[in-house]
Amino acid sequence: MIALSEITKHYGGTDHPVTALASVSLAIGRGEFVAVVGPSGSGKSTLLQIIGCLDVPTSGTYVLDGTTVSEMDDATLSRIRNERIGFVFQSFNLIARTTVAENVETPMLYGDGRIDRARVEHVLERVRITHRARHFPHELSGGEQQRAAIARALVRSPSLLIADEPTGNLDSANGAQILSLLSELHRDGLTIVMVTHDAAVARRAERVIELADGRIAGTSAPAVLAGASR
Repeated sequence: MIALSEITKHYGGTDHPVTALASVSLAIGRGEFVAVVGPSGSGKSTLLQIIGCLDVPTSGTYVLDGTTVSEMDDATLSRIRNERIGFVFQSFNLIARTTVAENVETPMLYGDGRIDRARVEHVLERVRITHRARHFPHELSGGEQQRAAIARALVRSPSLLIADEPTGNLDSANGAQILSLLSELHRDGLTIVMVTHDAAVARRAERVIELADGRIAGTSAPAVLAGASR
C-alpha cells in the first residue's frame, strides 16, 4: 500500500542544507500496523509528514495505493489527504468552539461539502463517544477528546490512519484505552502508521521501524525490540 523508494528530504538553503531523511526505502502492506521510533531529530516527523502527504520529498518516489504522490501539486495532495488519509495528533487539534459532532463533520466540509450525519453517528458509535456528541472539547476528558479526534479521522473512511504520538498527552489508563481502540481498528483492516517515543506503545504494533540520523536503523517485530532493550 505504501512504497517509499530512496526518499531524501533536505531543509534550508542549497549552501548548507539540513538532511532530515537520507535515501529511505520502505514498504508497508495494506492492513499493517507499523510503529516508527527513534530519538529526537531522527527524522520521524518528516517521514510521517511525507507518508501523510503533508510534505513532499526533495528526491525519491512515494507510491500510495498505486498512485505516485511524490510529484503531485498541493491541491492534489490536499484531495488525497481528505479522501484517503486520517490523522490523529498528540494535541487532539479539535476546534474549541464546535461540538464533538461538528468536529467530526469537518473533513466532509473539505470534501464534497455534504454532511452525512448517519456516517458521523456511526463513527461516534465506533469510538464509543456518542453520548458526548453535543458537548464541546473543553467538557471532555483527554481520552474522550482523543476518541473524538479518531472519529474525525475515520469519518471519510480512509485507507490509512496516521497517528502522531496519539497517547502523548494522556495518562496511562486513557492511553491504554486509545491503544486498544487503535488495535481494534487495525483488526478491522485499517492500515496504521504511528510515531511514538514510548517503547511500550510501539509494542502494540505489528512491526517497529527504528530511525536514526534520517536513515532506517532497523526493523523488527515488537517482541524482538523489547528483548533487545532489556
